Amino acid sequence: MFQRAVKITILLFIMASIVLAATAQDQPPEGPTITHQAAYPDIQMTFTEVQLIIDFEPGAGFPLHTHGGPTLALVLDGEITLRQNGTDTVYRAGESWTETPADVHTAFNASDAPARVLATFLLPPGAEALTPEADAEMPAVAPAITYQAVFPDITMDGIFSENQAVLEFQPGAGIPPHVHGGPTLALVLDGEITLRQNGEDVIYTAGQSWTEMPGDVHEAFNSGDTPAHVVATFLLPPGAEATTLQSN
Repeated sequence: MFQRAVKITILLFIMASIVLAATAQDQPPEGPTITHQAAYPDIQMTFTEVQLIIDFEPGAGFPLHTHGGPTLALVLDGEITLRQNGTDTVYRAGESWTETPADVHTAFNASDAPARVLATFLLPPGAEALTPEADAEMPAVAPAITYQAVFPDITMDGIFSENQAVLEFQPGAGIPPHVHGGPTLALVLDGEITLRQNGEDVIYTAGQSWTEMPGDVHEAFNSGDTPAHVVATFLLPPGAEATTLQSN
């Protein structure tokens, strides 16, 4: 049975030690801020992580279906209706839900405005992200997969939690050198982000993604002239911090 995921405080990227002083004109702005977040606790498996940005025009939807692995979905814009066992639940921007491989359901946009969803699938070898039911009626309008990112062949030793966050970087905002407590997949929604690691800078723009493993020291910042948004999924063992700053 679906239920609204409780927003958790994972304290990633928002900690007093990384807030940059705003009193001097030559200092960059604070950054980044978390606009949405979601969590899927207590997972144990070996898998490929697939992250999708799905856009639903009014009336668009998926047929009755199942997923091949644990799935965490977070509404970024608009609203989505989830139908399972004859019950409809509406999720709006910032709200999320989880799905297991046994859950037969459908999701659609019953509103008159577009909607956007971040969906992350943890798929065992050979599993499909989505499998329609044999007798499922196909909707007249299909959702569009706008962006996709993949993190293959992840093995987690024991139970872990999946945490999603949407980060907003104002121009000049950034995160100083840090590491993550588990495998991390990041995808740029708009704008551009510079990733600095091992003395090299790589710029990622909308639709591009990167992966990070525990122990990878890096920093990320917005060197552009417009705001940038990044969706990040963290896979965290019990007690692990999403982000830990590195001392100078």
